[in-house]
Amino acid sequence: MKKSILRAEARALSGKGAVLHAAAISLDGKGLLLIAPSGGGKSTAASLLSAAGHGVIGDDSVIVSRGTEGTWRLMPCASWVWSTGESPSPVPLKWTVFLEKGLPEDLIQLNPVYAAWRLLTYNKPMAYMDLPPIDRSPFREQVRVLFREFPVFILRHGSSRGLLEMLGRLP
Repeated sequence: MKKSILRAEARALSGKGAVLHAAAISLDGKGLLLIAPSGGGKSTAASLLSAAGHGVIGDDSVIVSRGTEGTWRLMPCASWVWSTGESPSPVPLKWTVFLEKGLPEDLIQLNPVYAAWRLLTYNKPMAYMDLPPIDRSPFREQVRVLFREFPVFILRHGSSRGLLEMLGRLP
């Protein structure tokens, strides 16, 4: 993926959204944002959910953006469109999930302040450090707003079956 594309997308979204190192899935028209570090299971989860009949919006980088009417949406990055030839329609965000591998398997709802801190500390947004400092502050505020408006969870799983079972527990 070209870093220049991510930089351009990140700059275009300043104050309105972000490009995240995440996967996005359409579950019956509702958006599921899956956040994890490299090797954390984003692509595996996307593949499993695709096999179960759900739409994949992106499996490594996605755009989260707030429209003029106030609806947060998940959209594919240009890199997904170019690499797959698919251009999935944006879907309204419903859940955000931080994936963790391990036991015991569990689904834990997070405090929004902790969720924002976790994203900004451990899962830096794509091209974040390439943004001028003046553009980083609006982004951080958008993350805080986003996590106050939607439930955020940690999903700890030990297997593919456990992952699907835990996702089935989302409210």
